Order: sequence, then C-alpha cells, then structure tokens
Amino acid sequence: MAINIQEMANVAKVNLCQNGKSVSESDVDKYIQVLNPIRSLTDDELLSEEQLKLLAATIKSQISVTITRTDKVLTNPDFESWFYKDKINHDMYYWNRYREYLKYDKHFTTNVIDNIDNVLDQLTDYLGNPNLNHPFQRRGLIIGDVQSGKTSNFIGLMCKASDVGYKLIVVLASTTDKLRTQTQLRVDEGFIGNDSENLLKHKYERIGAANYGNGKEDKRPVCVTSTINDFNRTIANSMGLQLNQTKESIVFVIKKNVSVLNNLNKWIKGLNQADSSGKINQSLLVIDDEADYASINTNSEDKDPTKTNAKIQELLSAFTRASYVGFTATPYANVFIDPETTEEMTEAPLFPKDYIYCLDAPSNYIGARNLFGENEIDPSIKTITYDENDENCIYNILPLKHKKDAKIDKLPNTLKQAIREFFIGNVIRDLRGALTSHRSMIINISRFVMVHEETRKAVDAYVSSLKRSIVFYSKKDDDSWKKDSNMIALYDTYMSDFSPSCENKQFANQHGYKLTNWNEIMKNLHDSTFSIIVRVVNQQSKDDMNYEKNKNSGLRVIAIGGISLSRGLTLEGLMVSYFYRSTNTYDTLMQMGRWFGYREGYRDLCKIWMTDDAQECYVSTNRATEELRSLILQYKYSNLTPLDFGIQVRTDNNMLITARNKMRSAKQELIECTLNSKVVETKYLLSNKNDLQNNSDVTYDFIQKLINNYEIHYDKEISTAKGFKNVRYEEILEYLDNLNISIANIEFENEALKKFVKDNSHKLSKWDVALIQGDKEQDDKLAKNIILRRPNRQIDIKPSTELIRVSKKRCRVGGPSDGKFGLTLEQINKIKNIRQGHNVSQTDYFGYFSERNPLLCIYLIKPFTKKDEDITDKRYKYAKNICDYLNNESIPLVAISLGFPNLGKECTTVKYALNKVAQGLKQIGIEDGEYKDENDQ
Repeated sequence: MAINIQEMANVAKVNLCQNGKSVSESDVDKYIQVLNPIRSLTDDELLSEEQLKLLAATIKSQISVTITRTDKVLTNPDFESWFYKDKINHDMYYWNRYREYLKYDKHFTTNVIDNIDNVLDQLTDYLGNPNLNHPFQRRGLIIGDVQSGKTSNFIGLMCKASDVGYKLIVVLASTTDKLRTQTQLRVDEGFIGNDSENLLKHKYERIGAANYGNGKEDKRPVCVTSTINDFNRTIANSMGLQLNQTKESIVFVIKKNVSVLNNLNKWIKGLNQADSSGKINQSLLVIDDEADYASINTNSEDKDPTKTNAKIQELLSAFTRASYVGFTATPYANVFIDPETTEEMTEAPLFPKDYIYCLDAPSNYIGARNLFGENEIDPSIKTITYDENDENCIYNILPLKHKKDAKIDKLPNTLKQAIREFFIGNVIRDLRGALTSHRSMIINISRFVMVHEETRKAVDAYVSSLKRSIVFYSKKDDDSWKKDSNMIALYDTYMSDFSPSCENKQFANQHGYKLTNWNEIMKNLHDSTFSIIVRVVNQQSKDDMNYEKNKNSGLRVIAIGGISLSRGLTLEGLMVSYFYRSTNTYDTLMQMGRWFGYREGYRDLCKIWMTDDAQECYVSTNRATEELRSLILQYKYSNLTPLDFGIQVRTDNNMLITARNKMRSAKQELIECTLNSKVVETKYLLSNKNDLQNNSDVTYDFIQKLINNYEIHYDKEISTAKGFKNVRYEEILEYLDNLNISIANIEFENEALKKFVKDNSHKLSKWDVALIQGDKEQDDKLAKNIILRRPNRQIDIKPSTELIRVSKKRCRVGGPSDGKFGLTLEQINKIKNIRQGHNVSQTDYFGYFSERNPLLCIYLIKPFTKKDEDITDKRYKYAKNICDYLNNESIPLVAISLGFPNLGKECTTVKYALNKVAQGLKQIGIEDGEYKDENDQ
C-alpha cells in the first residue's frame, strides 16, 4: 500500500502537540530523529531520506500556522458584555468535544484552535444572553475570506450557543440542495455528532465530535433536518417537539427557500404557545451562511421586501429573544441594505446594527490578498488572451456573451493546456507522497446548463485522447513518444509550467519535496491520471462528485459548471481553475474564486486561468475589500457604530461597480459617494499625443507656480517625496480643471471631485502637494534646488481600448508609502501600532486623522513596457510606441492621486452622474449585468 505522508504528519502532529504545548521546528527534527528509521502507517516499508524530509517539512509547515488577531470588530457602544462572567456556569460540553474533534480529526494546530476559541467567546457574547427575561433582537455580520473556514467557525458558534442555552438554532444554507446537504454533513460531524438521517430513524451511531463526548451518548441536539431531507412538516410533526419540553437545542439546516421558510414558520407557531405579546418566549439563533446571497432585500422601495427576506424577518420576530448572525466573505450587499436613505437603514431588519466582526484567516490561507495584492500578480495566475486572428482562442470559440444553446465544436488551446496542467499536477502530487488526497479542477465558462453539457463532451473527448496516448507511450523506454502530439504537448506543459520548481534543488530542500524530471513524470503518468473523471456540477446534474465515498483512494475530478461552482461548494484539493466569465460585481467575482483556500504541499502546482479583465477586477476588488476591513478598524478607533459604518460604505466610491439591484440608488440620475478617508487616482491615461503633451505642460506650469509661491518641503525621514504644504484649494482645482482625464477613471470624475472640494472647503481649504520620486536616475531639474527622480512604471494598453494602463493589471499609480507626505513621525507610528503588524495601505494614512491636509500626489512617470506572454503583439507595439515617443521627447507620463482625510461622518457626499459611470464602464470594457441563474436554458 502507498505511503501517505499527510496521514503520517497528522499522527505526528497529534503526538507533538499533546497537552496543548507549542511546538518548534527543532522539536520536529528531534521527533524525526527519535523515530528514525520510520515505518509507514500501513505496512513495514521504511521511509526513504526524501520521504523523511517531506514528512518533516509537512509537519513544520502545519505547526507553524498562526492567526494574527487585529480585533477588527465594530460594535454598538450600548452593548453590555455578559458571556465572560457567565461562562463559568456552563460546562461547555458541545464546544469542548468540538475542540477535540478539530484537533484530532481535522488536525487543526493548537494555536489555531485557541484563536478560534477566543474569537467564538467574543461572538457568543455578542449574540446576547438567551436566559434573560427581557426581550432582544440582535443583528450581526461576520466577515471572513472565501474558502477560509467560515463553516468551522459557525459550527463552533452553534456549539457555544447551545452550551449557554439557545433553544432553537436555524442554519440558512444557501439555495441549492447540494450545498444544503454539504452543510448538513458538516453540522452532523461537528455539532450533532450523529448521522442526521439515522437519527430520524432512531439509530444512534456516534460520528465526528461525539467521539469526544466523554460517554454522554444521551446528550445530543435534536435535529429535524437530515442529509436527505430539508425541513418537512410531516417529519417534524411526527417528532412531537415543543421548545419548552426539550432539554437540548433543536437544530434545522435549511435552504433559503420561501416554501421551506414558510413551512418552518407555520410549524413553529403551530406547536409552540405564544405569550401575551404574541411571541414565543424562547431563544432563537439564526446563522445565515453566505448572508449576502438570497437573504437581502433587493426589491425597490415601492415594493414589499423579497419573500425570502420577509420570511427570515417573520422567523426572527416570532421569538422574544432572537439573534441573527450573517457569515459572508463578500459583505457589500449587506452594508447596502436600504441604501436610499439613512433613516431607513436604522429600520432594516437584517442590517448588522449591533456588530460587524472581521475574521482573520490563518497564515497558511491563500486568498485574494496573496494572489492579487499590492505587489505583482501571483505567477500562478495565467491569462486567457484575446487574439482575433487565432481560431483556437476561446473568444472566437465561445464569446463571453453567448446564448444558452451555444455550441462548442472544439476546445481552445488555453483550456487544453489547463487540462494538461491538471494531469501533470496529479503525477507530482503522487510523487510527493499524497497518493490518497483529493484533486480537483474547475472549468467555469458559462452560466448555461446546455453549455455545461457541450463543454463536458469536448473535455471528455480531449481527456480520453490524452489517456490513450499515455497508455500507449508512457511506459516505453524509448523516444517514440516524441512522435505523438499529445505527449509532446504534455512535455511542453511540464517544462514551461512545472520544471522550474520541480527540478530546483533549493526549492525542493526548503519544502521537503522530491526532485522530479520528465522521465519520472512520464513513467507515472498512467497510474496518476487513469482515474481522472469529468463531471458537470449544476442544479440539474445528477453526476456523483462525492469526496467522502472516495476518501480512501482520492477523487480526481474535472468539474464543469457555473453558479454551483461559485457559491459555498468546496472543491477538495483544487489545483487548476479555468475561469472565463464576465462580471463586474464585487460579490459575484469573489465568490467565483473557488481557488482561494489551503494548498498545503501543492501551492506551486496550482494554476488559475482567467481573462485580463477578470484579473484587473480581482485586483480592484481585493483593494476595496481590504479597505473595507481597514475602515472597520478606523471606525472602531473613532467610537462610531455599525450604522455609521454602513452609511459610509454604502456611499464608498469603490462600490460603484456592484449589482444594481443591491445598490438601488444607482437607478437614480446621480450616485452619492463619499471621499472621506479615500484615495482616488488616474490609473487609466489617455494615449493621444495632444493629451499627453497638454498634461505635461499644465503640470510643469503648476509646479513652477508652487515653486514661486511656496516653500519646498522635504523630510527624508518621513518620505522620499518633495513638495509643498498648505497650498490653497483654489489652485488645486485650477490644476485639475486643466488636466485631460479619461472618464474610464470612474471615481475620478473631475466635475464631481471639484464640487466635493468646494462643498467641503471649510475642511479642505489647505492642501499638501507631493512630487513622488523614483529610485533610479535623476531626470528632471524643476528648479535650482529641486531635482526629481522620475518614478518608473510599466505600462500596457487596456484590452479593447486605446487607454494606457499604469502598472498593468495591478492598475496602481501610487504606492503604500505615498500617503506619508505631510504627516509627522508620531502620526505614522500611531498608524503602524493600530495595524498591529499588518501592512499599512495608502488609505490608512488618511483614515485615522482629521487634522491632516488633503494630499495631491503628482507622478511624472518615465514609462517602459515589456513583451509578456499575456500581451498581444498589437498591444505591445502600441505601448512601445508611446514609451518611445515620451522618452525621446523627454515628456513625462502624468498621473495623479488625491487623498482625503477623515472628515467625520457629517461630511457631504459627492454625486457621480450615472451616465458618466456607465460611459466609464463601457470605455474599460465592462458592461453592467446581473448574476443570473444557470437554469436559464
């Protein structure tokens, strides 16, 4: 039997972490030495030196996982803490056994479990005391990361809620049967401790957490739903339940479905006696998974709330003591609840009026900030390029906008390469000892069911073709494989995508990986890939993709789908993703990112294919999400409430690109936004020579005027920028008025910005102006005592436009430290202390202070371009011509940013004209659209 390094690492981790002690890397080395020679778990086979290194590296990588707590929680200051002083009165039975389950079954490290424990104590406190005599209605929102383990957290919260006395617990689990069943399985293992289907048949067999229940088999929650059945009134009636007659919590895991919710509400009201107020005198906890989806009222103001939203409200209002907790990675819709008026936000039934909490993911989590952060886009991201002359380009095979009956007569070359990457990745994972681990690939290229089936046929044909070539050639010792196109393509894929890491001795030693080469890959191709299957995953498919049934062998699956691959579904061991979709909404985009998560032992094997536009949107979305988290911290330190925060975020200019039915004010002629604590910049620049020359001329004129009228300011301890302080706002507005700025910079609409500055001139009367420098040669002698080093920026051309894009898909003009200009060392250190070791962003330098001046940063860029594999020849030549022209004529490429301080919650808003927003979207190649259901056929 094959040696499973991961299983051995799990056993070692349990042995090392006995009694909750912390473990160092030297402890792991000693453990390996003491047990050497080590035998596998399954037979008497000794581990080789390479396998020993891999085992040690695997253990070290997992015991070193940490969670940095920044205490990002925004609460209503009127709340009175209760749980910490009351905790001693409860035995915390369900939590204690769940803790052991996480440790021994899920192999969480002790420090991670301790962090979860502390966080859940705080969240339980925020729920409200279920044993109080007076009524309450609590509303909260928990913000996590996509695929980061939110389910583990909310199951832990269920355990603690049950321990302290919450009588009824309802989990709203997405909108599909598959996702509800997946959630029910997790709840069965982590909280119920029995198979829910067996429980309904009065069969009691401990699973999961119940194995650590100290023999209290009779102590278990009452579960009314099961892995097979959603809530069913007939089944529920047969149980004869009443809340005041059960000792333990009653649990429901249900879909967000109007009919299901309606039946649940009727059943609860029918079996339980209401008090004189008409309410049930018991406690209710509603946990809303993916709370931004299906729960939010997206109807216009002149209509009743959506039926799902109304039924959730009805459920909560039926109880005297009710607590609603939404869990989501994409909270934009939640903070847009009732965005038309501030007054109505206070009455929004599901608005998180009491608290908003940001969960921090463990250090081994790979998320948007890792892949699309402030630095270069991660090399695992690969571009689906557009080439109008290439018949094998997916744009020509299946346009982004296509009909529900679109035909796919062949696979694009990029998708074929992605499939080959999955084949080779499977081989390498086997060679690294993870033989029984699950491996997945997703293909998300359409929302239509019929197109999913078309795609399956084409993928099946290509997979079969690869397998035939592998069967015939992979075991041969000669070079006959070089005559086969499939084998040549597999070889080329290995050499380009995997050999740089797999044949790198330093990289292999660092991670404990076995060095590989093509010959070894080829010999193992058949055994590692013959079990690969292709499955369709949508609401109509009946394909089996059960990881649990294949836990002993490892499921190796290529999953094709749309919405079902985008919300809540966990794809185990996801290695390769092919994402070809058009969306401009933050929440949709992030939820489609199933590739976020934990990739222990195969991080370097992961490949993510997407379009240039999608990459740029992910960069922008990640930036907005990180600013959202940072804003919570800013509001906490300002002693403001979740309502204040919601009002701020719903008018955040970064949220202009969002679903129209979730931001209903966008239907008006004007969109209100605030620039409070924000930085806006001109990331798209006009490429016309006249515009380039104009912007250069007016900028030099402006700088010369400043030199003549203001003292030059330069403090290298603070910033490398040179500039001017306390410049009159009228001069800033005059400069902005003379610049030619593309309307594709949606948030940089000149007229709106100038009006905002005028309306707030009492707070924005004096500005600082920073001339941002680069770190290369000295280029500009602006005056006798100002020599400026032009910052270098790589540029390219935005696809399907003639716009210059600064920093390529990162679309960033400035850097994090640019916001320092004009601050004191004391202010800078204060921000660093608040951020507690996390990176300080450019906006952080504006969000914590109202006393700083607004800041205009001017970038006199010396541009350059490169011929990358994801840039077509046409775009490269266009960008190169611009660079040659500017550099030969010594004309800078002018870009600017405006940073606004914290003006307080009473600051006025800027109004963007909706037609300008629409034009901007169109100019950068994005069209507004809704996230429609894949059942459209």
